[in-house]
Amino acid sequence: MPRSRFYSNARLERGAGMKTTSGAAANTPLMQDWRDITLLSERMLEAARGGNWSALFDMESRRTALIARAMPDPQGQPEAAMVELRKVLALNGQLLQVLQQQQASCGAELEKFGHGRRALEHYGKHQQ
Repeated sequence: MPRSRFYSNARLERGAGMKTTSGAAANTPLMQDWRDITLLSERMLEAARGGNWSALFDMESRRTALIARAMPDPQGQPEAAMVELRKVLALNGQLLQVLQQQQASCGAELEKFGHGRRALEHYGKHQQ
């Protein structure tokens, strides 16, 4: 499988915050991709919780490229790949919760601006 430019950018510190999978499947490039995808997902969640949106979007593009490369042939190590895929799905669920909370917060702020704008408009009409 050819390696893309995203591979070197997304190759993360091995072992940082990850549990290793036992057996021969743990050392294959495919399984390293899945561990990198999991680690990127963890870092994306941290970035979202910290409001670091530019880092979140950068990591998402790298993660998408890794997923596209890892998905075509999961038959080689299906059990080991499923362990990492379950972790990624759980992290995505948490990430979506953080993003939904942020969306609600931004919506509330925008609504405040709308009320303030309308108040200023009414105030201006009464001043004329």
